Amino acid sequence: MWDININEPLFWPTLWYILAFLFIVFLGFRRATSRGVSNNDVGLFFLLSCFFCFSVFDVVTGDFFNFKEVVQNYDFSVGAFNHGEPIYGYIIEWCNRNYILFRLLVFGLACLLSIGAFKRFGVNLYIAVFFLFATNIRLFGYSRAILASSVFFYGLSFWCKPISKKVVSYVIGVCLILLSYQFHHSTIIYIALSPFVVIRGDKRFSILIILLIPVFSFVLKEIYSDILQFGLLDEYDDLQSKLSIYSEGLSLSYSIWGLIRSGLGTLLLYYEFYLCMRSCLKSNSKVDPSIRMLFSFVLIAIVTAIASYLVDTSVIIYYLRITRFLMIPITIIIVYLRQNSFIVDKEFRFLLLLGIALQLWDLENTIKYLI
Repeated sequence: MWDININEPLFWPTLWYILAFLFIVFLGFRRATSRGVSNNDVGLFFLLSCFFCFSVFDVVTGDFFNFKEVVQNYDFSVGAFNHGEPIYGYIIEWCNRNYILFRLLVFGLACLLSIGAFKRFGVNLYIAVFFLFATNIRLFGYSRAILASSVFFYGLSFWCKPISKKVVSYVIGVCLILLSYQFHHSTIIYIALSPFVVIRGDKRFSILIILLIPVFSFVLKEIYSDILQFGLLDEYDDLQSKLSIYSEGLSLSYSIWGLIRSGLGTLLLYYEFYLCMRSCLKSNSKVDPSIRMLFSFVLIAIVTAIASYLVDTSVIIYYLRITRFLMIPITIIIVYLRQNSFIVDKEFRFLLLLGIALQLWDLENTIKYLI
């Protein structure tokens, strides 16, 4: 089977990626910001196809090529060191080291599970996929961690919105949530926080959790000291080396433009969170219980992320890992609130436009690097 032979981002594929992204956003923006969007037509099929292709063939990010080397040079000998969780070894062996087939399986499954979560929570599929595509498609196709988070949140949907046989639903949820750890060990944090989803967050709960940030910081400091000393979350890599690489990479963005970009990304995240919190707390009884439960998880996850950042601002990777892959539940909540008029069209358009602008900013930097 044919496979990818290029080893780094190239100018023309990146330019085509940008033009295709602009074309899709241009076509879909007006419809996604309209009312009464149908889920059963050619437009939805086209959008789903684009979402799938951009996720699988994200040839503009470094991680695409980094993991290509891992897949094509995977060492199956006993005791050999390989990057990534053991389950990927089985997938790579089944794919016969073919990177295209590997991407189709891993990122294709992440797309299907994300769409499955959207459908289980009953949000408009077209708007949800477009929102995720327009604001986070580069992050969605960046790392194998997206498969782990997709498995996790699809499993969590069986807790928030159980099927008719509730016991069966809860068992399915537990199995999927635990399985997510096998696809990326960073989901151990999400797994630890998952019991909070049973709390249908109200104003008192939210205020209490926010006030407990100093307590979370103290607890996380003790946990992180063990992680940094013994590498408990990553038994296959030298965690200290990994953290230094991440920190080194992040320090490259500490120019004035890098800080502005980071600030706008933070603005997008916390404005989304503000809209979720305002609507879920102000209209608590009117919001669907499953959405309130999902919001409780997002709340405790963001509070934990802030607490982890306060522990040691030089080790920001934990904060990024927790917040970046909240894109799936935040998309579900935002789209639900929008289609039920808890947030107005201007607020929704602002989120979309800011997300699109940030995507284009990152792509422009990639183009500048390649010229």
